[in-house]
Amino acid sequence: MAEVKANRRALLQQYYQQQQAPTPTVKRADPIDIDGPTYHAELSFNMAIKEQTLSELIANNNNLVSDIKDIDGKLKTLVYQNYSKFLTASDTIKQIKTTADDMDTQISKLQGKMDQITMSLNSLSENLTPAQEKIKELDGVDILVKKLNFIIDLPIRLTKLLESKNYVESVMFYAKTIDLLDHYKHIPMFNQIAEECVVLIRKVGTKVQQRVFSNPASIPKLCEDVGLMVGLETLPPLDLSKNFLYKASDLLTKIINENERLIKLDDKVDSATTNLPTDLLEAFSKFNTQYMEGFENVVECYDAYFLAPRPKSNKLSGLDALKANMHSKTMSAADRQEAKTKLENFVAEKEEIYFKFLDGLFQLPVKET
Repeated sequence: MAEVKANRRALLQQYYQQQQAPTPTVKRADPIDIDGPTYHAELSFNMAIKEQTLSELIANNNNLVSDIKDIDGKLKTLVYQNYSKFLTASDTIKQIKTTADDMDTQISKLQGKMDQITMSLNSLSENLTPAQEKIKELDGVDILVKKLNFIIDLPIRLTKLLESKNYVESVMFYAKTIDLLDHYKHIPMFNQIAEECVVLIRKVGTKVQQRVFSNPASIPKLCEDVGLMVGLETLPPLDLSKNFLYKASDLLTKIINENERLIKLDDKVDSATTNLPTDLLEAFSKFNTQYMEGFENVVECYDAYFLAPRPKSNKLSGLDALKANMHSKTMSAADRQEAKTKLENFVAEKEEIYFKFLDGLFQLPVKET
């Protein structure tokens, strides 16, 4: 029973598969179709004689002759065109071959020339090496001669700078030659130059000290001169720090005194209004900038000259040593603490004077009860 059901199921499946699959259409071969693959010339000719009239046969013949001539012409044209392309391609290949051969020749010549240039360069380099070493040697000699000429002319240069009161540049020039003078001190001439320079630099230190102890022109000029005195060691550091603060105090007091007119202007302001005149505000702004910039400059320079730690390197010499010495001075712990205390007192005093001046300038009116 199960076998029968299986057979029925197989038959039904086969039936429905045949219903769903499309039946391919097979094109029948036509032996008289001249464009078909099964064309039969004799059969087509016999059928044409039997079925067509004489006029139809003549017309078909003429059409065939015309088609043959047309196809023959197209074939000839196609052959000619392809032949022309073949000839052009052949010429191009010959030209490329000729060019490639010529290029190989040129490359070979270029390679030979490059080899010659390389050999010439190597030979030239070998010949120039001694000359280059000689040039370097002469260049070193020239630099040395310039340095020696600078040293020889240094006393005259320092004298002119001293006369023109250009003390900073004179110190810098001297600092540049310290190492060289020390190196050639065994030569009498250079030893004499060194002694002359020391005398001139001492005069510079004296002039700078006189300018500091007299009436410095401004706080920046005072800071510059004190820096030179620190570097030239014209005074002990603690004594110099005291004089620095003393002169700076005078200059800051001078700024206060020069601006006392602001208080007189403030007295003219109507107490009934809180608006200050423009000229008073501008004058106060100018005073505040001048005083505070000078105050900050003094504190910064004092800290750099007397309180900042000295550079750790002991190998500094010449200009570097002088610059380092100008920015810091060797002081004992007690002297440094005393210098620090004097700066703190100076700052407190100037702040009190400044705020007292402001208090007198901007006294608010008291309302009457």
